[in-house]
Amino acid sequence: MEQAKGYSLERQLTEGRNYIERKGWQLEKEIFDQGKSAFHGYNREEGAELYKFELEAKNRLHEGKVLVVENLDRLSRQGAKAAAQFIWSLNECGVSVATTHDDQIYKADSNDMMELFSIIMASQIFLLCRGIFLFGTSAGPTRK
Repeated sequence: MEQAKGYSLERQLTEGRNYIERKGWQLEKEIFDQGKSAFHGYNREEGAELYKFELEAKNRLHEGKVLVVENLDRLSRQGAKAAAQFIWSLNECGVSVATTHDDQIYKADSNDMMELFSIIMASQIFLLCRGIFLFGTSAGPTRK
């Protein structure tokens, strides 16, 4: 409900602008898709702004730039692995990703596997803190 009223969007835009200013970066463009859920991946489907950004990044149009988001869940709520893969793919295209809530920058020029693990951990912790628990079953034997 809060997001539908625009409060969440305006808060995220304000935080992003302030973050960029504090870092001394230049704001190039703001992208957002109201109503395109990251939970089901709709924010990355054809026609969505993030989809367009991703295509441009793959064509090296954003090399050396930083995508600033409030939290990793703004990119994907499909689990930690999906978020990490997306950030890693942007990094491979020369795009760094920064999160305003914890001041983390996942740098494009880093080949540190620990950074990838930190993305996975940050995504999972954030999901757990929001009360979203992901459970799975294994096909292996069970103990009785």
